[in-house]
Parts: sequence; C-alpha cells; structure tokens
Amino acid sequence: MIEQKRIVDLPLNGRNFFSLVALSPGVTVGFQPAAQATNRQGGTRSTLTMSLAGARATWSNYTLDGITNTDINFNLYVLLPSVDAIQEFKVQSGIYPAEFGREAGQINVSSKPGTNGYHGTVFEFLRNEKFDAANYDFNGTHPPKSPFPSVPT
Repeated sequence: MIEQKRIVDLPLNGRNFFSLVALSPGVTVGFQPAAQATNRQGGTRSTLTMSLAGARATWSNYTLDGITNTDINFNLYVLLPSVDAIQEFKVQSGIYPAEFGREAGQINVSSKPGTNGYHGTVFEFLRNEKFDAANYDFNGTHPPKSPFPSVPT
C-alpha cells in the first residue's frame, strides 16, 4: 500500500501515479503494448503496459473508491485521478478477497475524503535545457542532451 505522503513527495514524471505502481513488487513495465489497444484508446491509456504477477497487461483490474474503473473492452483504466486527489493505492496480486476477484492483479485507488472547505493545489515543473545535466558516458565524447524521458509504460 502506498500512502498519500509518498504519492505527493516522490517525483513523478507526468504526475501519473502509475510510475509508483511500477515500483511495487511483482510488477513489470515497459514492454510493447497490445496492437489492438494502441490505436483505439488514446492518451496514456494506450501506452500503459503493466504486468502484475506475471500476467498479461490486459489481465489487470482497476478500482477507484471501490467502484470498477476498468474499461470493459481492453481492461485499461477509465479515469486517471490527479496525484493530489489520491489518498492511497494498493497493488494486489495472487490470493485476495472475493470482492477483488476479477483479474490476476488489482490496482485499488482511494481518493481523499471531501470537506466543506475549499482546497487547491498549484504546481510547476521547470524543464529547461539550461538546467538539465548532460548525459555521462565513459568514452569521453559529449553527446547532446537527451530529452526528458516519458512516463514509464
């Protein structure tokens, strides 16, 4: 289980909490997405490739506050909440209670509880080649700076 403090404090490229899911045990990321899902889903959903406990990428179930958050066509997530709205999330695989018994792996997200007070978040990420470090290499050449890597898929 990853709690809210870690979600907000750890650096996330693209502010996508799936980067933290990739750090969980038994999760494999970064392989080629299924061809049928690539052109139909759009956004980051088509590039998300995560295998939980060795199962296929499309054998995952997503819930948001206990409600199914899984697209029935390709078993991808439907809604991606902001990292500022997430209280905690849990990656489950193997044997778990029947309430989660749909797929080989589960990603359960809980959002923060609401209040009557107004809350907001402001963030800014500065990406500038003047501040970025050059790649380090062992052969003494000086290659150009590479662009910032994309969100892990």
